[in-house]
Amino acid sequence: MGENPVASFPQPELVREALSSLGCLVVSDVFLSETARLASVVLPAASFAEKDGTFTNFEGRVQRVRKAIEPAGESLPDSEIVMRLAGKMDLPIAYSSPQQVMEEIKELVPFYRYFEYTNVDTLSLDLNEAGSNTPGTRRLYKGLFPDGFGRFTPVEYTPPQGINMGKYPFMLMAGSGQYQFGDGSRSSRSARLKQFSPEAFLEINPADASENDIGSGDRVTIISAQGELSARARVMDTLPRGLLFMPISYPAHPVYGLFSPIIDRRTGAPTLKTCYVMLQRITGND
Repeated sequence: MGENPVASFPQPELVREALSSLGCLVVSDVFLSETARLASVVLPAASFAEKDGTFTNFEGRVQRVRKAIEPAGESLPDSEIVMRLAGKMDLPIAYSSPQQVMEEIKELVPFYRYFEYTNVDTLSLDLNEAGSNTPGTRRLYKGLFPDGFGRFTPVEYTPPQGINMGKYPFMLMAGSGQYQFGDGSRSSRSARLKQFSPEAFLEINPADASENDIGSGDRVTIISAQGELSARARVMDTLPRGLLFMPISYPAHPVYGLFSPIIDRRTGAPTLKTCYVMLQRITGND
């Protein structure tokens, strides 16, 4: 639910193999994503425009989302899917509205206690200002954090292991582009967005491009120790030398196939930001 690991994790083929080996895989998604295609059962989920609720961002601002259209076909809001599954497991969750969900959140998360669901029918609500009529400050916490909150973990740089830096001289940075979002499960289906950015691309510094006889529009092959793929080059002076950028939002060009499935020992998360690659210009570019 809410994830497409085949497209968003390193080594998609390994992820696909692991998921295919499961006895039963249930996926809830708005679209039939790469992961959903492997599922034994797909639970159709409603999009943001087809459900009521709220979003809370990192600064503590709550924004109301209101249903604009009815869910298509048999799709349901995530909350309804979870409640129905719970009922099937004889663990019923007795909610009849998003407002009831918010009431439980208020009990569990202290700074939501000033929040009233009806307050945001027309405007968003800033939790930092929610208690303005009661004693308090704009800062969420003053002094020490409550137990269990705000724990700092020292971070140490770990240099890449087993990488031939002479063979793979470039660091490739992966991320979202301007006109697409995330792994492209949703945004890549927009015909209008495709008009602005119809295909995958590789951004490269002008000096690096010159040394490798690469011009804007040339097709290049990006090669790592894990795999390779091709894309058109964009020469950009916004990148420092030695750094490349490629968006992850084009399903036909799975950038994470270039990444090694290295897991961070503290967080358990895979490496998703950078890997080391070499470039080859494809002759006969059109």
